[in-house]
Amino acid sequence: MNILQLIDEPWDSGITNYALTVSKALADRGHKIVVGGWPNKPPINQAKKMGLQILPLNFTDVNVFNLKMAMTREKIELVNAHGGQSHFWAYFSLRTTFSHIPIVRTRGDIRNPSANVANKHLYEKSNLIICAAEFIRNACIKSLGLPDYKFITVYQGLDTAVFKPQYADEGMKKELKVDPGAAIVGIVGRLDPVKGHSTFVQAAKMVKDIYPKARFLIVGKEENVKWKRLSETVYSLGLQNEVSYLGRTEDVVKFMNACDIGVVASVGSEAISRVVMEWMACGKPLVATKVGCIPEIIKDMDNGYLVDPGDHEAMAQRVYDLLVDKSMCKRMGDKAHRHIEEKFNLKQFAINTENAYQKVMEMK
Repeated sequence: MNILQLIDEPWDSGITNYALTVSKALADRGHKIVVGGWPNKPPINQAKKMGLQILPLNFTDVNVFNLKMAMTREKIELVNAHGGQSHFWAYFSLRTTFSHIPIVRTRGDIRNPSANVANKHLYEKSNLIICAAEFIRNACIKSLGLPDYKFITVYQGLDTAVFKPQYADEGMKKELKVDPGAAIVGIVGRLDPVKGHSTFVQAAKMVKDIYPKARFLIVGKEENVKWKRLSETVYSLGLQNEVSYLGRTEDVVKFMNACDIGVVASVGSEAISRVVMEWMACGKPLVATKVGCIPEIIKDMDNGYLVDPGDHEAMAQRVYDLLVDKSMCKRMGDKAHRHIEEKFNLKQFAINTENAYQKVMEMK
């Protein structure tokens, strides 16, 4: 199948990662994939590095003639738009010339789609809407008032050949400046209020008072919160020796494998939550909040623990439970790894997407 994937995100995001991951997975299965995106922006640059064919597009003012020519030249059979701007231009281009080419819209956004007349028409005239999680699908159906059959859920897959349990030797703890006998609790995510680092730090205080050997490491770039500001809370709680900020890491797999327990403390967002899948794929027991798609991936008290967002007491209790029960810690981590390997692998991601596309092709 010849597929045009349109990514109008200008930055690296969950939506971008979903689009590029499915594009590469489909290309590896023999489909011809062309990725359209903003010139010289991270999505299209990453697509090029992945060996995918690219089509630079300015989504503010698309040259419709050039877009149509490109679709003719590449013999495009289906267009998948991953954002609002690309969805509009796909509809405008196809429905005025190539009425036989199906339009698929993928939604991986925490926000509900606008229910205005124009947007509802756009969705209604599209052939299928792929949602990255079931809660997104339910919200779209409710917001747009369209039939259930127009929407399908396809969860993102993960490269389990990369994200997998690996042996973490004591040298890694030394590299992270952690005592050999300490237990590491880690959190990975940009410094942003929505990621709940303040909850993580407050939970660390409670755990430290009853389990002094625990160390808490934070990995992620500074964004809407500066470490200097967060460190004020760390120092006020007397955690300067227990909580450390490592900045952004180029090897998140190595970091996750060095940790004993993972935490996702988000108070919102997590429409796709790649980080939850990464922790689980690495075989780490995870304490995560009940936001976004997380409850759809983690089965509470089976392959992870779920707590309410902002509830640092519950988070601390679950982290402590894992710290003191090593057998449960390993058992939960093993189940987490198997769950991702079986249900959220790249092959399954590609097959599920293929099935959705095939359904559209048969209906056109």
